[in-house]
Amino acid sequence: IWANLAELELLGYTKTEYLGKSIVEFHNDKDAIISLLSRLQKGEVIKNFPAQLISKTGSIKDVLINSSAYQKNGKFIHSRCFTRDITDFKKEEKQKAKKYSQELNHMFMQSPFALTIFKGDDFVIELANDKALEIWDRTSEQVLNQKTFDVFPELIGQGHKQILESVYSTGTPYIANEIPLQLLRKGKLAD
Repeated sequence: IWANLAELELLGYTKTEYLGKSIVEFHNDKDAIISLLSRLQKGEVIKNFPAQLISKTGSIKDVLINSSAYQKNGKFIHSRCFTRDITDFKKEEKQKAKKYSQELNHMFMQSPFALTIFKGDDFVIELANDKALEIWDRTSEQVLNQKTFDVFPELIGQGHKQILESVYSTGTPYIANEIPLQLLRKGKLAD
C-alpha cells in the first residue's frame, strides 16, 4: 500500500503501520476487497465502490472507492485509488431512515382503520394496530411475531390463505371492497 496523508489521517495509522501492508488487512469485508482487486487486475475501472475500512481504533469508516489499474505491457503493476469518506453521510442517512420509520410507525399505529403488516411466506404478523387488535379480539402479545394461520386457523378454509399466497408469490395486489371473514372470538365464529 502507498497512501497519502489524508488517508492515513482518516484511518489513524502512521506510515509504518499502513504502508507496505496488504490492503485486505484494512477492509472490514475481505471478500468485497478481494473481488475489487480481481476486477482491477482484469483492467476494470471502478467507480463509487462502497466499502468499509477499519481504523486504528477499530471503528469502521464507510467509504466510496474509485480505482483503476496501472498496467505495463499488459501486466498489472498497481492500482490508483481515490477513497472518499462517507461515514458521516451514512450516519445521517441512517438517522433519517430511523426517524422516517418511527413517523411511519406512529401513523400506522394511530390509523382509525385496521392495518397489519405480514412478513414472509408464512405471513408472520410483524405489526398490527389497535383497530386490528380490537377487531381480532386479541392482544399484541397474542399475535405479534406469530404466523397468521397459527393465530387464526379458522381463516384457512375461508380462502384467505390462498389470497395472501397469491399476492405474495405473484406480487399482484388483490383488490376488493369487502370480503366475508369469520374469526373465532370469545370461543365462537363471528363475522
